[in-house]
Amino acid sequence: MTTESGPRWPTGKTCAFVLTVAFEAELAILAEAPDAVDRAKSLSVGQYGGTRGVDGLLEELGRTQTRASWFIPASNLLRYPRQVEAVAPAGHEIANMGWALENLSAMTLDEQVESVAKSQDSFESVLGVKPTGFRAGRCSYARGLPSALVEAGFSWSSSWHGDDIPHFHAAEASALVELSRHHELDDYPYFVFNLDPPS
Repeated sequence: MTTESGPRWPTGKTCAFVLTVAFEAELAILAEAPDAVDRAKSLSVGQYGGTRGVDGLLEELGRTQTRASWFIPASNLLRYPRQVEAVAPAGHEIANMGWALENLSAMTLDEQVESVAKSQDSFESVLGVKPTGFRAGRCSYARGLPSALVEAGFSWSSSWHGDDIPHFHAAEASALVELSRHHELDDYPYFVFNLDPPS
């Protein structure tokens, strides 16, 4: 809720933050350089997150009793089933990041909606959860996707970069809260190597 003096936080709190994890693994590399599928060294940069990083991060979050929202491309249910299946039981939220970090700018609205729905079905059938949070994995989504997300039961998104406080989308998507994020608060720019030039 917002008052004339600014946001009013519940129970006397003065601020809030959301810790998010993008469990992309090698999909992040393949999205930028599809020909890396035959380059084991390049793929290993992303695979480390799946094979070692998830376990270490879950352990540290458990040690500090910190909960996070995990954005997962649903195809990682097939690549890393043990790791993905460990997230929700550890008290973390599962959020939808599409199917495989597709280039949304190259997809129609219908194709984007289909990717989100396919992912929702997979999360529900494999993990028994239906995510209510969404993050666009790559590029800009089509006009109309926020409204489609609301119709599909989503309540929040973390795809935009244009603010530092939560806000609602406009018009038909006014029930969708946007939790903006900024690149400087993301570890990706600091720790991803090997893409240009790929080796």
